[in-house]
Amino acid sequence: MSLKIHFLHSHLDFFPDNCAMDRDEHRERFHQDIATMEQRYQEISSTG
Repeated sequence: MSLKIHFLHSHLDFFPDNCAMDRDEHRERFHQDIATMEQRYQEISSTG
């Protein structure tokens, strides 16, 4: 399972709480979170 799919799947349970957020703001935050997770994954995989 790809990192993006895993991260999205882990956040689906919280979707009703996020419905009140502005859609663009939520999309931006999601992409920032994905970028952070990918950066951390790359750092971990490059040191191992």
